[in-house]
Formats: sequence, C-alpha cells, structure tokens
Amino acid sequence: RMPTAKDDKYFAALGRFIHEFSSVETMLSFSLWNLLGIPIGTCRAIFSGTRSEDAKSYIKRLLEVSKKSEEAVAEFEYVFTQHGHINDARNTLLHYGTQFKQEATYTSNEIVALTKSRLKVFPMSAEILDNMRADLTKINAHLTVQLFDGNPSQPRIREAQKALLLA
Repeated sequence: RMPTAKDDKYFAALGRFIHEFSSVETMLSFSLWNLLGIPIGTCRAIFSGTRSEDAKSYIKRLLEVSKKSEEAVAEFEYVFTQHGHINDARNTLLHYGTQFKQEATYTSNEIVALTKSRLKVFPMSAEILDNMRADLTKINAHLTVQLFDGNPSQPRIREAQKALLLA
C-alpha cells in the first residue's frame, strides 16, 4: 500500500533517526581525526567523505598500533558492533525503502538479493526507528567520552569544535 497520513508518526521518527545517524558519522570522523593526531585541515583534506564503515576500519587499525588502554579498545568495539547492526538496517532502509504492507511494515533488499542467504529483512515502525535513534544517542555519548579522553580542554577538542563551527 502507499503511505498515508496515518504514517506521519513513522516519517517523523525516520527523520529523527537520520538526524542522529548523521551526528554519529560526524563523531566517528572526529574520533578518527583525534586518533591520527594531525591537524584537522589535513584530516579534512585526506578523509573528506569517508563513510562510517571506512572510518571505523581506520579507527580499529589505529587502535591496534596506539597506546590506548584495553578498556578504550573494548569501548570502541562495543560501539562499532552496535553501530554495525544499525548501519545495516539504515543502508537497507535508505537504498530500498519501506514496504507498507497490510501484514507488516519492513525494509528489505529482496529486490536485489542474489540468493536467500543474502536476503536482509528488517521490521520497521516509528517505535523501532526511535529505539535505533536512542541507541545512536548512546553511541554518540560513548564516542564523545573517548574523544575527550578525560580532558575536555585538550587542544584537539578545541580544534574540532572550531571545525564544526566552520562546517
């Protein structure tokens, strides 16, 4: 069926979800830049447009060679695992849309899945989108804690804040 006015709650939740997801992508960029320890302008030149999956991959590799504590590495792993599940649903939702059927509302790659093993189906509702958004808010908080690393006045943070204002 086609979406109707009664689906407005769903679309409002979708907008909130997309907004929070983009905020997490920004924090992933700042986390990557912070771990690199090079000027923000250089980071922008090299990593502009880096997708969140790529940023996570770079961060994981940097953590392997850094002096970060095992707790910090575990924190990033926790965040990345949860973000990966949400990102998978988000990609399916954004690339293949939402199916509003009488029996269920869902998103799926069914139109392009080569085999049944590659089929992805995610139930969708305003409540599910709001729950994923809440998880993204938590992820943002975890990334912020790692970025500040217990010292919110460090020069890299001030540099990142200035970069945000210029963006």
